[in-house]
Amino acid sequence: MSTPKRRATGPAAPAWTGRPDGPFGEQRILVYRWDVLQRQPSDVERELLGSSYRWALVVAFSAGRPLGADYVQCSADCAERLRSLSTSWFRGPVREPSTGSVPSVSVVVPSTFRRRESLRRTLDALLRQTAEPIEIIFVDNRPSEDKADFLSELSAHERVSVLPCAKMGAAAARNVGLRAAVGEVVAFTDDDAEPDERWVEEVGRAVVRGNAPPTLLVGLILPRELESPAQVLMECSGSLAERRYEPYTYSMATSSPSASFTGPLVRRFQVVRSSERDCAQHFVYQTGPFGMSMNMAARKDVLEALGGFDEMLGTGTPCAGGEDIELVFRAFERGGTLLFWPDGYVWHSGRASMKELEEQMRGYGIGLTAALAALVRQRPIHLAGLVYFSCSLVARRLAGAPPSESSGRFPKDLIRTQRRGRLIGGLVYLQAVARERKQGR
Repeated sequence: MSTPKRRATGPAAPAWTGRPDGPFGEQRILVYRWDVLQRQPSDVERELLGSSYRWALVVAFSAGRPLGADYVQCSADCAERLRSLSTSWFRGPVREPSTGSVPSVSVVVPSTFRRRESLRRTLDALLRQTAEPIEIIFVDNRPSEDKADFLSELSAHERVSVLPCAKMGAAAARNVGLRAAVGEVVAFTDDDAEPDERWVEEVGRAVVRGNAPPTLLVGLILPRELESPAQVLMECSGSLAERRYEPYTYSMATSSPSASFTGPLVRRFQVVRSSERDCAQHFVYQTGPFGMSMNMAARKDVLEALGGFDEMLGTGTPCAGGEDIELVFRAFERGGTLLFWPDGYVWHSGRASMKELEEQMRGYGIGLTAALAALVRQRPIHLAGLVYFSCSLVARRLAGAPPSESSGRFPKDLIRTQRRGRLIGGLVYLQAVARERKQGR
């Protein structure tokens, strides 16, 4: 994998997972976008003190590229905290600006068209790109509903088209967009996400970069706002995709020269995460680093060779999610690589109500184990890997390993909701397989 040259001047920056001992119980948190080249810490301090918030999630950028993010209390001494953070962030890798031509990129957005204001923001963001996508395809996953006026509004924009998808589910909708796409690269986002203005340019170049381009690319997902307790809880829980601020490549340990010796059987179930700074291994079933389909891209021919998304998975199906994880699993099983590219980032609006959050947590639980069931169905040897992985987790807890930082403060009813989802996800997927067979698909 070829990535831009970077200068390593300090230890690797850890993944940001939040600080639940501080803002976890807040009703709302300011999301502050800090351009460190334009504004001094003292300037930021004045703005934070002038706000009505007690805490801010400060997301730092340099020349439009994300450096890091952390919580900062809106107090009189926060400038010193910001100076300390910016120093640590600048110790990270320095990425040279992307160069070269941008391939033709088709953007696919599945939608039920029920979140219209959010969808308009998504469209506005896509129309403001520094590198124009060759087309923007909205896929209507509720074509029976009456929304002709709104669809006409969308289609009035140049390069925008709306396609129907009668089969329920975001995975089926993405596949409709994939089949219709004419671009060399197909990039996926959601109707509650706002891509950065350089998103198409960044993911387009990164997907075709070098002599050994990645099989799949995923990017950084940042919160657009944290204006309700539900949004704050989800953000601080660590349930979203892991956030890192330098490029990483993931591949199965069995096909990576960087893999450490852990035994041939165990390596069969592990992935290697590598960059120019460091290298680490973990089980493939630890899916947090693998991103989400709201910020995913690949060459069209690669996606077609993989078979697209599994339409038995995903939002809008009984499995409720997991289609992005399963696609990554499939790429790994075929010797492919996953590139995490932080410079191609999107802003995401989380669920605003506790009821929506509860449904989302349940869906995440079902989707994860449904995707794992799909993996076992394709490669039964992973059943042994899951048993080994589960036993290792139990052994760690028995040995006194502490739970995750946020689990002690995340509401226990939401934790139970997600766990119940995980318990039934495999069964839900097998039921979906049985239905498909009965219908002769």
